[in-house]
Amino acid sequence: MNDTPDVSLFVSYHAGDRMRETSDLSPAEYGSHVRLTEAAWQRGGYLPAEPARLCRLAGAAPADWPAIWAAIAPLWVVTAEQIHHAPTLAELLA
Repeated sequence: MNDTPDVSLFVSYHAGDRMRETSDLSPAEYGSHVRLTEAAWQRGGYLPAEPARLCRLAGAAPADWPAIWAAIAPLWVVTAEQIHHAPTLAELLA
């Protein structure tokens, strides 16, 4: 029997926290951020720090990605190999 919870069934977030974090984002930036947090949720909290893959996961147009990432990158913890969204990771580990 697998004791690992199926995180694909439920995504938890607090609306007030999300609004505080994202209220200054454009619709494209917000949508990309949400898609990345959902992708991270399904992948155990982490995503590869590969711009082309992040762009695809975010559903952004490649031409728009540099500006979108510049706006949302401060919301993520970025290392050379991976990124994670601290609130999403904390919720997964709770």
